[in-house]
Amino acid sequence: MHFQARTQRCPDNHASIGGWRALLPLLLVLTLLPALASATIAGQWDDRFFLSPGCDGSILATALAPDGRLFLGGQFASCNGVVVNNLAVFDPTSQSYSAVIDQGVAGVNGTVRALVFDGNSLYVAGSFTQAGSLSANRIARLDGNGWSRLGTEQDNGVTTTTIFSVFILDMVLIGSRLYVAGSFDTAGAITANNIAYWENEQWSSVGSGAENGVDGGVNDLLALGNQIVLGGGFTQAGTIEANRVALWTGSAWASIGTGPDNGVGTSSTHSVSALASLGSDLVVGGRFDRDIAGVERSNLVRWDGTAWQAFGAEDTQFPTSDRVSALLVDGSDLYAGGSFGEIDAIEVNNLARWDGSGWHPVGALTGGGVVGNNGSGGLNDGSVFSLAKVGNSVLVGGTFSTADGIKAMGIARFLDATTLPLGPDDGLGLDGRVQAVAVFQNDIYVGGTFSYAGPTRVNRIARFDGQQWHALEDNGFIGVESSTVVGREVNALAVYQGELHVGGDFDDVAELGLQTASNLIRWTGSAWNPINTPPSSTVNALTIHEGELLVGGNFLTLFGGQTVNRIAAFDGSVWSALENFLGNGVDDAVYSLASSGEGLYLGGWFNTAGGVAAEGVALWDGTGFSSPAGGPGGDVYSLVANPNRLVVGGGAFSPDSGDFSRVLSSFSDGSWLDPADLDDGFASGLLDDPAGLVIAGRIETQAGLSLGISILDDSGQIQRLGEPVFPALALDLGGAIAVRRHQNTLLVGGAYNWLTGLPVAGFSIFTFDTQVEDAIFSDRFEGADQ
Repeated sequence: MHFQARTQRCPDNHASIGGWRALLPLLLVLTLLPALASATIAGQWDDRFFLSPGCDGSILATALAPDGRLFLGGQFASCNGVVVNNLAVFDPTSQSYSAVIDQGVAGVNGTVRALVFDGNSLYVAGSFTQAGSLSANRIARLDGNGWSRLGTEQDNGVTTTTIFSVFILDMVLIGSRLYVAGSFDTAGAITANNIAYWENEQWSSVGSGAENGVDGGVNDLLALGNQIVLGGGFTQAGTIEANRVALWTGSAWASIGTGPDNGVGTSSTHSVSALASLGSDLVVGGRFDRDIAGVERSNLVRWDGTAWQAFGAEDTQFPTSDRVSALLVDGSDLYAGGSFGEIDAIEVNNLARWDGSGWHPVGALTGGGVVGNNGSGGLNDGSVFSLAKVGNSVLVGGTFSTADGIKAMGIARFLDATTLPLGPDDGLGLDGRVQAVAVFQNDIYVGGTFSYAGPTRVNRIARFDGQQWHALEDNGFIGVESSTVVGREVNALAVYQGELHVGGDFDDVAELGLQTASNLIRWTGSAWNPINTPPSSTVNALTIHEGELLVGGNFLTLFGGQTVNRIAAFDGSVWSALENFLGNGVDDAVYSLASSGEGLYLGGWFNTAGGVAAEGVALWDGTGFSSPAGGPGGDVYSLVANPNRLVVGGGAFSPDSGDFSRVLSSFSDGSWLDPADLDDGFASGLLDDPAGLVIAGRIETQAGLSLGISILDDSGQIQRLGEPVFPALALDLGGAIAVRRHQNTLLVGGAYNWLTGLPVAGFSIFTFDTQVEDAIFSDRFEGADQ
């Protein structure tokens, strides 16, 4: 199998402000001081596995520049393989993304929630504290000269004197006055309660004294001439009662409605997230209730100047967990976006259009709205956070991987005749977590929570031939889907008796039978092969031990009714429990399995195994269970076991016999010890490799180094894999989950944006430097595929 790596994209190709190369030495000093204490294993990450078309997180704000470029803000690390750090520039002519780079630093170091142009200057606001290389408190201005603060270096932007989070959620420009709102109590050096304005190079409050601002967070602003409507979680504006929506007239506060009609919502968890003006009506969206003519309505209502009115039929309801997050008026039509599946009993998938008399799905191709997950690491049904009119299209931003039936990562344009993503689909990334990796018939297989692998719809499992991804198709079905269920996740892969065994949480794959094709199934290389009476619930781990397939998970029974208590052995045709007269199985979930000469090791959430005390780790020797020193004293998600070592991974461990430790615990001489002295983190996967103990998961070292995958060498030192690339990711929060050795490479699956600053979505391949590899093998041992 041949692996071809792409060349890492050079920051000089991005839209730059300032000289990048001139300040690289400074960046190295500022950024990498904690990393200097850590050695680096030479090698190269494959950079083809970025997410496209679009961005690898949530798009929360958009703004169209005078020159036609589109600025995107939100919580994301990269767009189409370009590191952008929460602020991206899309050129519709070249169909390409670029970053705003200031002195070698891309974007901003926190979420962007609002964008507003004032001529050629762009105001950027959110929860960041640095814009490029400039310190800036949640808001900054970008123009042809670079970034600038709103205020002095000492007193700029918005801050808080409390322990609560501070951020800006929206801005509106009225003449020369820029209103900003969110959650804060100080703007510049003045007191400003959650709303303020910037004008003539200084900050001012909205209202003074007791009339200053509102008593809770503000989510949205709507300009009506020189007046502003606010929506949020507040219940008082100045000195008047105003339930989650209020009007600032320019000189005084006013409520929307009086008495029982004052505002919306009845709970402290209710809030208004979106406002719009439709004809003479004020449209209010969010998560709240509102009594209208004796009927409780939810999340979307309108104020006609004298009373609250509903949209649609009386049965138009939103579940309490749903929310309207964005509104857009286009002529006489109203677009509503958020997190909701239906409206007026019509399936709309988070995006709907009101034409004055009824609701309609949005999308000329399928009317499918937006669904899925664009790299945020888990499963969801999509969300819309931003709506804007751009030319003759409606621009939709949010968290999704499919728009109107086509692949689009977080951003898409809905036109009358079609729907378009932003940018080419040239990345090989996956739009969710990769939780399992295997090599089968000379190809790489991955399983997880994703829907797409590269441009291919695959549904939770995919095959990679070294150049492109392929779906596992059988009987007209893709991946682990049936006609009614796509499948929730694939957690484990193992090759046994010449077939790939796939474990996870799924039902009736390819409609081959609920009791033969759920939670565990075999792939022959061309078709699914059902298993008689597989586990009745989720499978988390698979391994081969003494000629049998061992299966661990959350299940109590098999579909045939046999009680196995979360662990069972399968010989290809017959199932058996791990039991003796004391009992069978374990009392809680199994997440990891490892075969060794001593027996089968189990790791998980359990406290007993076969009636024996075993906190997190148990050993089955073929006749009964035991636990080394009673276990490590914590939940175990990964483990390695061989004659040289027994190491477990998770979050934190407090054993009865041994030392407290974080992330890793190692059993030696009758007690559990800390092998790495890590400060924090989590280990989802472990691999005993010629290079050392590979730790799959984000860790924090005592020296302040944060890594998504690392190696613990024989001397107890943490080493990174590969040199960092620049500009670095500001949101490097993800981590590896699964890792395996294949020849001269490590195959690594996990969450997005985590490999030495390289934009990666779900999976990548690390190729060891040949000379380093030879030295490692000569110093330790000759290894094969593991």
